[in-house]
Amino acid sequence: MTDVKWIKVDIDTPNKDAIEEIMDTCACSRGDAFLAWFNLYVWFDTITADGTINARPADIDQRAGLPGVADALQRAGWISFQGRKCVITNWAEHNGKSAKARALHARRMENLRWRKAHPIVHPPPPKR
Repeated sequence: MTDVKWIKVDIDTPNKDAIEEIMDTCACSRGDAFLAWFNLYVWFDTITADGTINARPADIDQRAGLPGVADALQRAGWISFQGRKCVITNWAEHNGKSAKARALHARRMENLRWRKAHPIVHPPPPKR
């Protein structure tokens, strides 16, 4: 089985306070704010298992492709900086391996319930 690469994104993420904070801080559109956030979280997912990375605010802004994102996310409480360390708030809850396993299990169970409620009815074989 191949290792599927994905991050968990709630359908209401574009409307969350942190995205609004990015919009206000960076004077950008909701789409640009969401894309900057998404780019960051994809990067975070490739380099951290526990939500702690070695990065300064300037590094975060550069990866996001939008100056001011680090400040906005820090004000929103989504990241914090401790010296050269950047800590992503609640990383394990939302993006860790156990969170991904829970999300995949929930998706499998939903599919199973749907298949049970909608069985495939095969037509009878043709008469000869």
